[in-house]
Amino acid sequence: MEAVIRHNLGLVQSRLGREDEAMEEFRVALSIKKELCGESHPETARTHNAMGALHGQRGDKGTALAHFREALRIYREHALESIDDDDPNVSNALRNIKLLENSERKQGGNF
Repeated sequence: MEAVIRHNLGLVQSRLGREDEAMEEFRVALSIKKELCGESHPETARTHNAMGALHGQRGDKGTALAHFREALRIYREHALESIDDDDPNVSNALRNIKLLENSERKQGGNF
């Protein structure tokens, strides 16, 4: 329960522009989720996805991409049809990765 609350607090802090506070809430949430649910639980993936979004917002695209890829790995592991890219969580993670990669290409950078 605490992990979900911390995750949601991170979302609120992020929306309020308090990025440092948001990241700390996400870090605590991720740590608790890994300890209680395991590395490959969908709740853990949710926090990886949120952390990826925040890192991307902060311009740390390499770290953002790592979190998005980890979320994708977990979501694919739990997708209904083995590796089903139609699963909404898988689709969302793929979209986040593509948006970040396209943004980086437009800026001429590499990961």
